[in-house]
Amino acid sequence: MEEYFFGVTPATPVSGSALVQSEVEPAGPTLSVLYRRNKTATDLTGTAVWSATLESASWSSSGITDIQVQNSLDYETRRASVPILPGESRKFMKIKIEKP
Repeated sequence: MEEYFFGVTPATPVSGSALVQSEVEPAGPTLSVLYRRNKTATDLTGTAVWSATLESASWSSSGITDIQVQNSLDYETRRASVPILPGESRKFMKIKIEKP
């Protein structure tokens, strides 16, 4: 399901870092995830979520800004960002892929 959402095939090995990249922007401070979405995967949804603890019930999409940064024929590249608030010593992001 992840390979389909990100637009890669199981027969072609692809490093995870080629599909999802994280960034910490010094001007923010903001944590961002850069990811690609397969345009033909209309039967799946991908939502950027964040957590400070990695516990399964702690993931949230609140406060995230998700924008398109590149558009190609088969896929789009998107950047999901969430501010790092004062006092937050750690923050994690991932793309939650689901079939509605």
